[in-house]
Amino acid sequence: MKIEHEKSKTVLGSNVKLATTFSSRLRGYMFYPVPPIEFDGIYFPNCKFVHNSFVRFPLAVVFIKKITLW
Repeated sequence: MKIEHEKSKTVLGSNVKLATTFSSRLRGYMFYPVPPIEFDGIYFPNCKFVHNSFVRFPLAVVFIKKITLW
């Protein structure tokens, strides 16, 4: 899925993974040795916080107020 800023049209991620299942939300980036090349990021709907336990690389976190799925 592609995520872009509505006003500026800046692409935040062109291949973002949608984490809606319990297992995908639980796993997130845990135990990946490096950021995976299969996707640019992970979108967690209805998420108010994140953790970085067992994540082996720095994270850039963006909290999105509103999303429109196409």
